[in-house]
Amino acid sequence: MLNACQPGKGDRQTMRIAIIEDNQKGLKEIVQALSAHGDTCHRFEDASEFLRALPRDSFDACVIDVELDAPGMDSIALVRALHERK
Repeated sequence: MLNACQPGKGDRQTMRIAIIEDNQKGLKEIVQALSAHGDTCHRFEDASEFLRALPRDSFDACVIDVELDAPGMDSIALVRALHERK
């Protein structure tokens, strides 16, 4: 997990956002867009890494690569696993 965004300025409350993306170019673009608004981003290269982080960390939102093709879990399986954790 890498902290990639810096808190911004202004009255808007920043969000803690998990980004699950295995494409470095896509990841860079997402981080740039969110950091422009001051959100704190936590990057995960695969779904398993993200799920392991959940017991010790919390997020306001997550961005999941719809074409996530990581070993063991694709984006649909990740969404199902998150739904089951409710």
